[in-house]
Amino acid sequence: MDMADEYMAFPGGRRQGSICTTVTALPMSITSRIFSCFSWSGAASRIDMQSGRRVRIDKGIAEGGFSFVYAVHDTDSMEQFAMKKISCQSSEQRQTVLHELGVHKKCHHKNLMPLVDYAVVHTAAPDVSTYYLLFPLVENGSLRQYIDSYRSRQAFMPERAVLDIFLKVSHAVAFLHAQEPCLVHRDIKPENVLLDHDLDPILTDFGSVVEGDIAILTRTDALHAQEVASIHSSMAYRAPELYDVATASTLTSQTDGTLLVAVHCTCQTNSTCSVVHGVLAVCDGIWIFAF
Repeated sequence: MDMADEYMAFPGGRRQGSICTTVTALPMSITSRIFSCFSWSGAASRIDMQSGRRVRIDKGIAEGGFSFVYAVHDTDSMEQFAMKKISCQSSEQRQTVLHELGVHKKCHHKNLMPLVDYAVVHTAAPDVSTYYLLFPLVENGSLRQYIDSYRSRQAFMPERAVLDIFLKVSHAVAFLHAQEPCLVHRDIKPENVLLDHDLDPILTDFGSVVEGDIAILTRTDALHAQEVASIHSSMAYRAPELYDVATASTLTSQTDGTLLVAVHCTCQTNSTCSVVHGVLAVCDGIWIFAF
């Protein structure tokens, strides 16, 4: 049995998704960038999922540093989904994807993005493979898009809506933190919060999740923790202790934070929130709020 099969097992029947995702990455500006890294032959544009479901790719939605997201549909039911494609070029990348699959298998909560299905395509080269993760397609987009829609109208998000979104995301985060071992998301940001048809938030993108408290015993441990954070945690939302990890310290679930600050900055007309002088300002706890 493939390692992925040990993490995920889906029944042969169809699972219906009522909510969805537009993704957690930046929108693609040039469609050809997708074509350059994805074969659009008749066979490649159809993916056979683990459950037996077959989906066809309709268009590219977004891209991130390590993945692409496509709008797809089930060739039998015509139901629409979002599919995340992750290309693995090393054993370490493969383990990261398997861990992401494991988090989806373990964690089921109304404010966490559900995984509908998945597929893996191996190559002759060791550790070189492509994973396809299938999610419900949520057409209301991300919290980032919602925030920007207010800014574009020079309007502000009602404080009640801000607190409602933050409370529900907090419920999802608390659920992750309550797992054994504790699961820490490490990349909670407006781009990783999607909004369903009722504007309820759905936390997504578990590729950054780490397990439990991490003891930093040596300088090597500290540098490794910083490197992992630099890859998986967005700079603007990274906890200060992840920029300059101290030896003889412990990294805990308290590294999940800052979302309320980002959303609250839209409660005032034309408000912005920015970090001054980059990393040094973050480590010193210096932010400027311009209203």
